[in-house]
Amino acid sequence: MAKIKKDKLKNKEVFSDDKTKKNKSSSNNKDKKVRAEKAPAILSKKELKAMKKADLAKQSNKVDSGKPSKKDKKVKPEANEPKADGVVNVFTSLGLEPKHRAVPFQLVRHYDEVTVIKNREQFPYEAEVMLDSTFCAVVRNKGVNTFWSRTGAEFQHLEVLGESFKVKADGVYLCEIYMDNATMPCAKLATLFSPFRKNALTAPQQAILDDKVTLVVNDFITIEEFTEGKAELPYSNRKKLIKKSFKGFDKNLTKGKSARFFTPVTETCNDETALRNFALTSVEKGNKGINVRGEDSPYVCGHQNFHYLQIVEGATHNLTCVGFEEGTGTNEGKVANLLFTYKDGTEIKAPLGSAYTDEDSASMLQVLKSEGKGKKEGKKAKKGKKAKTASSPLGYVWEVNALEENAKGVMKNPTVGHFTKSKSDF
Repeated sequence: MAKIKKDKLKNKEVFSDDKTKKNKSSSNNKDKKVRAEKAPAILSKKELKAMKKADLAKQSNKVDSGKPSKKDKKVKPEANEPKADGVVNVFTSLGLEPKHRAVPFQLVRHYDEVTVIKNREQFPYEAEVMLDSTFCAVVRNKGVNTFWSRTGAEFQHLEVLGESFKVKADGVYLCEIYMDNATMPCAKLATLFSPFRKNALTAPQQAILDDKVTLVVNDFITIEEFTEGKAELPYSNRKKLIKKSFKGFDKNLTKGKSARFFTPVTETCNDETALRNFALTSVEKGNKGINVRGEDSPYVCGHQNFHYLQIVEGATHNLTCVGFEEGTGTNEGKVANLLFTYKDGTEIKAPLGSAYTDEDSASMLQVLKSEGKGKKEGKKAKKGKKAKTASSPLGYVWEVNALEENAKGVMKNPTVGHFTKSKSDF
């Protein structure tokens, strides 16, 4: 900002009245003198201060320092507006800090990953058919719907779907975006509304999102509960709130796939046998598996525990063993992992499955060490060459089982199964 100098002001000629202005042109050239009033030689402190303030105000309108004023810092952003640092996510859309918490929503855990039996057997369970779909949280705030990914990033190109999602209550609706795989696989469909999509949609692609995708409504929590990070209301009661929130429930929210919005097919399972049979039936019908919740389960944001489980179709591949890792600590003297050739020449590691005892693991390690130097990081078999002894896994094809294989081809929790004479899948 330019500073105002407090020097004496020069005399200025100003017109005293309008009459003088009109008569100026008709006066003689020699006598073209206008009555003027001299400005005072020195302004008072009060006048200087007022003049300086006015000058600073004018210059501030022309030059932007780029720094917010003190008043600007105190103003809270409106809903759906980005914070000062430019981050836009599900938290900032509600006027919260961008890093309100690390994980916005509740995470799901595989049923077989829960090792504490009493936590896993919370029967009766509400088991729901899991379609091949994409997680989506619909945040309805002040009557406006926005769509968010599991990481809190906003989905694109779903305006028409948002306009048709007419519910009575504001809140966070935990859903899945679904479309029949015969039309377009889930992984490909997700690229159309991805938060990171840069290319514009074609007219046919936009028509798919406008007319053909549906929402599977699984759960509901209020905005206050989402902000706090926990909903204590039992799951069975939260499901009732979903039904009450939809206008004309019988027409707009059905247990099938005939409507634009629907709840998943659900079955109450009173024991593990019924639960696994329901999961098997779901997979046989072409679905991914089942979601599992207890009737009294809360919704805990950012947690991956026994309150929200799933059983999905497992993945099995026949892979060639190319190396091993020796165990340390309590697993010292045993095989920790076997190494296998996987997709595109990559390698994965897998521990021995439940069919192998500690004695089997120790015996296998002795055989592996006898064939090489026995390094802890493992010995790798040369391509095309099998082990010298029949009891060694190196060079042979083994069945490797995983809880599931995601859309990117990553096997979750793989374990070594039995030896097979089949050819390797990769």
